[in-house]
Amino acid sequence: MYAGYLSATFSLFNGFIDGKAGLRDEYTSTSADFPGTNIPGYNTVAPSAVLSHKIDATQSFKLSYTYRIERPEYRDLNPFYDISDPHNISTGNPNLKPEIGHNYEFGYSKTFNKGADLYIGGFYRHNTNDLQSYTTFYDTLSVGGNQYNNVFLDQRYNIGTQTTEGLSLFGSVQVTSKLTLRSNIMLANRINTNPGNPTVHGFTSRINLNATYQFPHDFTAEIFGVYHSSQRTIQGNRPAFGFYNVAVRKQFMKKKMSLGLTASDPFSQYINQRSTTSGTSFYQSNLRQLPFRSFGVTLSYRFGKLDVKKDKNRDNNRDDSNSMPDNSDSGGK
Repeated sequence: MYAGYLSATFSLFNGFIDGKAGLRDEYTSTSADFPGTNIPGYNTVAPSAVLSHKIDATQSFKLSYTYRIERPEYRDLNPFYDISDPHNISTGNPNLKPEIGHNYEFGYSKTFNKGADLYIGGFYRHNTNDLQSYTTFYDTLSVGGNQYNNVFLDQRYNIGTQTTEGLSLFGSVQVTSKLTLRSNIMLANRINTNPGNPTVHGFTSRINLNATYQFPHDFTAEIFGVYHSSQRTIQGNRPAFGFYNVAVRKQFMKKKMSLGLTASDPFSQYINQRSTTSGTSFYQSNLRQLPFRSFGVTLSYRFGKLDVKKDKNRDNNRDDSNSMPDNSDSGGK
């Protein structure tokens, strides 16, 4: 991939509105060492713009537009047939185009005394060339000269459009001098259109919760949880997904050395994901069990001195999942 980026800042109405605009041009080229396969390259010009107004030192409004692309992954393009399960076969599609997204958001942010933060934003996202999996049932399917019976073939396509309208909430509060709570919530209605098929409406949500407690003697404990609701698709539904992590850390030697212990879903051997897929003349129910339980130990030592300055510009799309190990595959939009 080759890319170039230009950006500019500006002010309007005697400083009443601050703005930033950007333009990114990139060319993507993908190749595959597979007989008879040619994956076309493509060029993308992606503009973005942000307008903001600061009410005072603690409050501001922001209006933004972002042109985004979601490139198909290599496994989505790879034409190799996965026949490890001869009744559920999957293959890639070398002709996939990138999904194009137009994202608009209007938000309000507020900083309170004692370090508490709040962000509320409404957003509208419209995607074209929507990348979706599509399952087709075959009584008989020929792969590499071999015949397979009663086959569900899964493949990704650019199907119709997807529109998401919703609300984004972020909050952080210092409950006591020792306890900090943070949460990031997304609530939305998602609409999928597919020519020749009914339009699909569905509510979706994502909730992140994080709590940190500072004990005496440089000892810290943290718990982090994530929940993604189930999501309707043009052929059924994607499963809900949730997990939680627990971590403790002890610092030594004037905080230069730290020892940490982490655990992901320690009391559950598997995360169960149930989904359904239906089409002409077939209905399929799936159960996927993810062995998500894990334990870890970390030991770190800090050399020298590191100065970190706190950014006063709050990020309206925070995701506290980076504060704890996350082994999940988001895979969704």
